[in-house]
Amino acid sequence: MKIFKLSKCLTVSVFLSVLFSLLIVNSPVFAVGQITAPIVIDNAMRGEEVAVDLYFVNSDNIKEQFLVSAGGKTAEFTSFYTTADKSTPLTSEFTLAANGRMQAVAIFKIPADIPNGTYTGFINIKSVPQSLDSSNKDAVNVSVGQIISRAVTITVTDQENIAASVSIIPSKYTYSSSENFTVNINVRNESNVSIKPNVHFNIVSDGNPVFDVIYPFPDAKEAIHPGTTIALDPIQWRSMDGKVGTYVASIEVLAKDSVVGKAVIPFTIISEKDVVLAAVIKSINTHTVSFTVGFLMVLALIALASKKFFKKLANRSEKDSLL
Repeated sequence: MKIFKLSKCLTVSVFLSVLFSLLIVNSPVFAVGQITAPIVIDNAMRGEEVAVDLYFVNSDNIKEQFLVSAGGKTAEFTSFYTTADKSTPLTSEFTLAANGRMQAVAIFKIPADIPNGTYTGFINIKSVPQSLDSSNKDAVNVSVGQIISRAVTITVTDQENIAASVSIIPSKYTYSSSENFTVNINVRNESNVSIKPNVHFNIVSDGNPVFDVIYPFPDAKEAIHPGTTIALDPIQWRSMDGKVGTYVASIEVLAKDSVVGKAVIPFTIISEKDVVLAAVIKSINTHTVSFTVGFLMVLALIALASKKFFKKLANRSEKDSLL
């Protein structure tokens, strides 16, 4: 009876093992991946475009083909582009290298005549099915393409909301009298409308105004769409009389008369002689540090060698005394 039970258990175990192995061998392998966090766009304005970055992943060890598509009520105003070429829609299959990644962008073009309300949909990334290589017994059959979805919710409104994330960074803080004070400005539009930001640029020295101007956004340049980041043309200024001293630049970035970013940047203008002197001092300091480090290393080696020498001498003396 015990033998019968043991044989029965063994038979069941073997059967389950074989069944599990068959399931593993015949299961499709899925390589597709994308960020699945829902896309939620509040206060989208009619007639505007909203850009959202997408990231696709091929986790397989061979190259794979994929297709991205949209569904639901938001599908009719959704299009896809590669970040390298936003003029050509990403409508056909594309290939990702083994363990490769790709960044794309989804553009939601809100129709000008769409009623206010909330619209839902989804973005699908699908792996294109591959046929089984019958000549290779170890080949894995990918019989169906895997689809991974990302939910989309867009609320359309007719109320403007002006906001932006702005970085204002000078190229440096000390300039010679022949150099241009330069500021780089990046603007990410977090509004629900496109913006063409102007820059108010003001400089004072010792409390006295030196320069004050507003740089308008170029008419020929396309407006910054919601969700998009661009670099504005660098702001530059040079003292006409080459006066050395300390200056303070005040910069405001304005969108539709609202200040969306500002910065106060102190900087210094020094003479050409001081520039040369500063370079010489820097060079001397660099060489001094190198010399000091080298000198300390030599002293350490001498100390180590001396320690070994005196230890050896002491051992020899001890041997001589024993003799």
